[in-house]
Amino acid sequence: MTDGTYIFVRFSDRQNLEKAPGQIEKLDGLARWDALEGNFQLAFRMSDGSAAALETIGALGGVAETAECRIVKGTDNTGPLDPEFCHAYILAETEEEKRDAVLATVSDIDGVLSCDTTEGLCDLVAVVRGETFDEVDRIISRKITPVDGLLRLKQDRILSSSLSKE
Repeated sequence: MTDGTYIFVRFSDRQNLEKAPGQIEKLDGLARWDALEGNFQLAFRMSDGSAAALETIGALGGVAETAECRIVKGTDNTGPLDPEFCHAYILAETEEEKRDAVLATVSDIDGVLSCDTTEGLCDLVAVVRGETFDEVDRIISRKITPVDGLLRLKQDRILSSSLSKE
């Protein structure tokens, strides 16, 4: 049993991207969704119902890529992100035998709000917070990237965040 799922979406058609939030907010099991800049344009955290979410997204059209990350060991990252700060998702691949050590190390870094072990697109999903995006970038490049056992990572800046209306 997992603690939920992250779903990341990239659109090839901006018109369909603009329609997506209205459809996503109706999903059962939605904890939070975020507008992104980077590899993906939307991310959402589902407490359950990821299959229905993927079906809803697919029906929007113009979807270039969806990626699912099932949470194996997680933190409660379903609350609101403080709008006074800048945030980014980190999607990381790790050496399998060092995954738990990487999770522990990254989780303890100042500025990391959450770090979850996942299955699917990547091994870890983390949310990093800083006063500016420059500070977020510094945390990632100086503190996270050098962690032993971390193979590669992708960063997506969170432009806006919304909690489920349930």
